[in-house]
Amino acid sequence: MKASKKNTPEKPKKAASDLRPEKEQKINLRKLARDERTWKITGAIFILIALFLFISFISYFFTWSDDESQIRNQGVSILFDKSVSVKNLLGVLGAATSYFFIKQGFGTASLLICTFFFVVGVNLLFSQKVFSVWRNLRYVIVGVLVICVSLAFIFGNSGFSYGGGVGQMISDWLVRALGTIGTSALLFVAFLAYIIWQFNPVFKLPKKLKPSTGEPKQEGDQQPIVTGKTINDVYADANKGIH
Repeated sequence: MKASKKNTPEKPKKAASDLRPEKEQKINLRKLARDERTWKITGAIFILIALFLFISFISYFFTWSDDESQIRNQGVSILFDKSVSVKNLLGVLGAATSYFFIKQGFGTASLLICTFFFVVGVNLLFSQKVFSVWRNLRYVIVGVLVICVSLAFIFGNSGFSYGGGVGQMISDWLVRALGTIGTSALLFVAFLAYIIWQFNPVFKLPKKLKPSTGEPKQEGDQQPIVTGKTINDVYADANKGIH
């Protein structure tokens, strides 16, 4: 007799549609941009950029003579050259960034750029208007131009590029157009206007001298000045008039 087959339930066959790979969920960029966490992360990145620029700029003021020659010769390729050694606190990237902003850009005035990234970063991180971004941007743009040109005009013959390449270019153009005296007057007025615009200082004239507390003498009490006579002669003539 043939062995009876056991009545075992057959496994259901998977449909062809079930074997297809699952579709990856698409990233909704609009939803991602509106997410509060995205803005906070962006704010933290902006603050990190501000700190990076500030530290690298400050370090460049002390290490520029050692780092500048290597960066000038190699340019951007210095980032991939393992044999190059720089003294900037933030390494090769800090030295190259500082060289671009300070030497070829706006000189010492590049420090104002750090404030812009810091202001934007703080506002995004705390999700509120802690500082006015547009006001800071106006101050940064005008301040960078005025300060870099002024420093390039004053310290043009210095070894360190206080005004940067942009400041030196504008300063040379102003000197050719207005001369040294005209450029000095223009930059003085521009710098003073920038200080007034940003800080609004109060200018006060010196206080006037207070009038004396004593009573003023009447005209009848004043003795006329007589030349050629002593004080005794004056009193003697006065007594004669009385008698």
